[in-house]
Amino acid sequence: MSNIPSMKQEKISTLQALFTVTSTVYAVGIVSLPRTIAEKTQTPDVWQGLLLATLLGIGVIFIHVKLCHRFPGKTFYEFNPVIAGKFIGFLINIAFIVFCTMICSLVCRMMAEFLKGLALERTPISMILLPFLLLIGYLTWGGLHAMVRLIESFFPFNLYCFFIVDHS
Repeated sequence: MSNIPSMKQEKISTLQALFTVTSTVYAVGIVSLPRTIAEKTQTPDVWQGLLLATLLGIGVIFIHVKLCHRFPGKTFYEFNPVIAGKFIGFLINIAFIVFCTMICSLVCRMMAEFLKGLALERTPISMILLPFLLLIGYLTWGGLHAMVRLIESFFPFNLYCFFIVDHS
């Protein structure tokens, strides 16, 4: 029997959840997303779309929290078929898995392109991606605590970078 607890048994502290959410919001919402949108749209009115997306995200989180209170102890994948029916719930779960996989692929590719342009110009993208994919596999196998500990260890550096970028 493995000593690794299942995801349902793992709990993180409020401070760990704060670090995780803050790091994610910083990485996506502050560093990469506005620049990407501004490059694509060629307009300075990026903040309006980001505000709308933030409000939409808050609404989705609110609904998810309410559903978690209604179905205590169940994951998204477990209460989805109960709400939408077995077949539709199964399709929604598959669609969500595909969506998350695509987002992870996009983030890995963006990070690899960033590193290639910054420091590893002659390195093939596949050799830059390989360590990221191995790290993702290791952290997923290690469970929630391994991921949160990694985020915690990088949080001071992220905070420092945020203040440097914000005040330059």
